[in-house]
Amino acid sequence: MGYNIAAHTLEGPGVTEGYDCRDKNSGSLTPEGIVIHYTAGVSAESSAAWLCEPSVQASAHLVISRTGGRVYQLVPFNLQAWHAGRSSFVFPDGSERSRFNSFSIGIELDNAGPLTMTSRGVESGAGRVYPESEVIRARHKHEASDRYWHAFPEEQIQTLWAVCDALRATYDIQFILGHDDISPGRKIDPGPAFPMDALRRHVLGADRRSDDESSDPVTGTVAAPALNIRRGPGPDERLVALPLKRGQRVTIVEEAGAWVRVETSQSGWVSRQYIDVD
Repeated sequence: MGYNIAAHTLEGPGVTEGYDCRDKNSGSLTPEGIVIHYTAGVSAESSAAWLCEPSVQASAHLVISRTGGRVYQLVPFNLQAWHAGRSSFVFPDGSERSRFNSFSIGIELDNAGPLTMTSRGVESGAGRVYPESEVIRARHKHEASDRYWHAFPEEQIQTLWAVCDALRATYDIQFILGHDDISPGRKIDPGPAFPMDALRRHVLGADRRSDDESSDPVTGTVAAPALNIRRGPGPDERLVALPLKRGQRVTIVEEAGAWVRVETSQSGWVSRQYIDVD
């Protein structure tokens, strides 16, 4: 899967035309980073259409479907989209910046966000009931207790990775943040179900690697039909993502007894016996 950018427009598999809200912008944009959101909608197409409604005071550069097969570009990358709102963040070097619309690209992922257990099952705010295979229980970093969240499928994350690779190759992308990072207390997306650390390592990790780091990573292949990936090393730890699939490639980054922490587009712990190490 490969994407490229021409005239500040994404080109590649599944890029879908017909939705345009470039009139909802605040001027020119020189992208310095990426902000990840979830739609909390019913589908990627309906979310793209809603953002294009003249009465809606919001927009985004991209909306990516759950299957990863559709990518809707609503605003060119050289124009500011209205995705961040009131926003500020203190970076590791101590510098604080605000008004993220003015220097970041906003990417919306088709995802229902937080879910609620009802008599009908695990349900979204839009009233849709989701199967257990699409649900995880986790605690948001800005909240005090666990709750249910809509998981992000591997296919969707892989498309996001490829899109971010294209953005990094075209623009001077220095950071990737969530809406909940730049608007804490006001926004909770993309939430704990999203593999933010894995995305940052994939897109920006080369910049953080030390010059003397020369050892090759330990890699392997998932040997089980479906392998649960958990927050910690143990069968009682909470699931952090949808199960890994047979044949999926992983990088082993840590070991703890019979468990190993792996990275794909997700990051978490799995039972070592179900990984065929290279």
